[in-house]
Amino acid sequence: GAVNVGARIRAEFSTLGRALPIITLGMHELAAAAAPWKVSEMTGLQGRIALVTGASQGIGRACALELAKAGATVALAARNESKLADVAAEIRAAGGTAEAFALDVSNDESIAAGAKAILERFGKVEILVNNAGITRDGLVLRMKRPDWNDVLETNLTGAFLLTQAILSPMLRN
Repeated sequence: GAVNVGARIRAEFSTLGRALPIITLGMHELAAAAAPWKVSEMTGLQGRIALVTGASQGIGRACALELAKAGATVALAARNESKLADVAAEIRAAGGTAEAFALDVSNDESIAAGAKAILERFGKVEILVNNAGITRDGLVLRMKRPDWNDVLETNLTGAFLLTQAILSPMLRN
């Protein structure tokens, strides 16, 4: 049967909810909006190449598993190579295709090298899931500027730079 992607994402958010109290409200709304999407409705993913950042755990892992289940070949990207290898093995055991790539979205050189390696391996990326991110839990009143900068650098600048690195080759396809 079809797997409800929204339910899968909501399950991930509920486990993260205790760790991310400040930003989970928006995430729960996003998950609720995704509720009607079902994997069976994702057509044409056979032979498609998907890149998922933050794929070693949580929401990124769930996205990678669902994309693979829908037929996509998945490039798994994150800092934790051991966890990435586990996700890749899980996808392969279920009959899917996946490969792990070490990539740190907070580091410009890692983004460039990771994008290059993924494009060299697969020749293209057709689906990009910019999921990797960090949080610095705490009250806004007590958040230090370096923590704020780390969150922005990782969550926004990293997604921007990876999108730039992948977009031109993506548009050529």
